[in-house]
Amino acid sequence: EIDNSNLQADNFDDFLAKLKAEAESNGEQLDLSEAEAQELFSLLQDDIKNTSDIESEIGEDDVEGTNLEIQQENSTAFEDQDHAAISDLVEAKDHVPTSKKVGYENEDPNRLMKIRELQEALLGMPLKRVKKVLRAFESTLGYPSMLTLVPLLRETMPDRVSHGWLKRMNNKNAEFALSKAAEDGIVDAALLNSMLEVKANSGSINGTLELHSEQFAKHNLTPRAYSDRLVLQMLVANNRLPRALKFKQSVEEQGRNIDIASYGSLIQYYSRHNQLGSAVLLLKECIQTHGAPPSEAFLSQLRTLCKQNNVDNVIGLQGMIGKDPVDWLKHGERYLKRESSKKGRRHVQFAQNRILA
Repeated sequence: EIDNSNLQADNFDDFLAKLKAEAESNGEQLDLSEAEAQELFSLLQDDIKNTSDIESEIGEDDVEGTNLEIQQENSTAFEDQDHAAISDLVEAKDHVPTSKKVGYENEDPNRLMKIRELQEALLGMPLKRVKKVLRAFESTLGYPSMLTLVPLLRETMPDRVSHGWLKRMNNKNAEFALSKAAEDGIVDAALLNSMLEVKANSGSINGTLELHSEQFAKHNLTPRAYSDRLVLQMLVANNRLPRALKFKQSVEEQGRNIDIASYGSLIQYYSRHNQLGSAVLLLKECIQTHGAPPSEAFLSQLRTLCKQNNVDNVIGLQGMIGKDPVDWLKHGERYLKRESSKKGRRHVQFAQNRILA
């Protein structure tokens, strides 16, 4: 409670000094900001002015009684104002709407309850957007589609959240998960493969190679074919072909072979760079090692390159990887496709006219 009679002052500095002194005498600490203290000083000055006006109207006989009543009213008003300010702060923090706030006037109680539930689920979302989400739910008997909700709920990423920032945060989270798993002794090959995938997708070449060479040995685990593929495909995707071939050699020295998909990535890289001889040599090595060629997704560029150089029959490509699975489509589009233009239908129309004639 604030005793207004002790806080009367001509300027704000004297008022603030008296306010601090009164708080210290009560064993409390003044927690008002300068702006709040300035507002309280203005209210007090207005009350003093109103009191002087009333005193001049009612005369000197009733001054004491009137002052007492005014002080009680001011004290009650200050208490109500403090409680209202605290309530507003709590409501703003918890995002709970009340009918006294701007935007909630004339709202139906049932609809106000729905708004409250949405604000509890979507913390910090402006009231205008919350009402749009509510209208989306009210416009259908079931749930609104994602095409309707996504534009309403989409947030604009801040400037500091860049592609590099997301990569760094992803790496930090993955490293934290790996460290916690190491403390609990639950590190396995699947977890290390997930860590390898995070490193490889972030483009950290040295970090991925270091993780592959050290972490598996540290936890007494043997890298799987998928582990080797993640590293090799990352090197190929980043145009580090010499390092990819060196990594392939190191894997073979450890008594393992890269899988068919890894061979396919190397063949596809050579085919896209018009290195036909290297692509064919790796294809033959893959068939000799695994007994089967890579999938057509890796070989389509090689087929095109062989056709462009007219060496299909020379190297026996069809005997190694089989016929082109889309040959039937190319033949049909070229020779069997019906022409729907006026020129293509001219003879059909001529026969119809002869019959009608």
